[in-house]
Amino acid sequence: MKERPIPFTPANVRAILDGRKTQTRRVMKSQPYTLRVEGFGYPTKAGGFVSLQSPHCLSECPYGVPGDRLWVKETFQPIFAPYVRREDADWETGKGYAPRYTATEGRTEWVDADDNITDRCKPAIFMPRWASRITLEIEEVRVERVQEMSEYDAKEEGTGVWFESHPHEEWDGDPDQYRKGYKELWDSINLKSHPWASNPWVFAITFKRI
Repeated sequence: MKERPIPFTPANVRAILDGRKTQTRRVMKSQPYTLRVEGFGYPTKAGGFVSLQSPHCLSECPYGVPGDRLWVKETFQPIFAPYVRREDADWETGKGYAPRYTATEGRTEWVDADDNITDRCKPAIFMPRWASRITLEIEEVRVERVQEMSEYDAKEEGTGVWFESHPHEEWDGDPDQYRKGYKELWDSINLKSHPWASNPWVFAITFKRI
């Protein structure tokens, strides 16, 4: 069992904490290409390729395989813990810090190591392991095109709140409601590099919170 970091936006963090999000889709770094015999092939880290129809392709997922764990990176404020001298705080271990998670706790003013009053946050990419509050276990990894997702998959992506043109939490009768919501979410993040219309290949990861 291996453990790896994975970043999520504040809205997705809230969806995970609420139990509404159990799937995530991440663009395959190298997009598969057509092979003459095997169909689609995927370039491997070691060179060469594996067929998308081969189980070996799933081992190329940078986030791991079923049974592996993911620790969530999110936007946070590295606030010093009460009654701890700042010179005694240790960033490497997290000793002396009481991080604030802006996805659910909002932003607050705090005094940094230079005695400046600030409300700045650290982006998710800079979150260290000790500051992470959410750990996930991978249950399934699939390789597919993003538009192959079902309505159930789109709902499990936690996209109800993302359908910005018609915000809602429950199904409203539209048989394609959650897929439409996910399309909006996808393009809000990936429009420049891999828009929904280009139908990129993705690793579809199903997880549970532990």
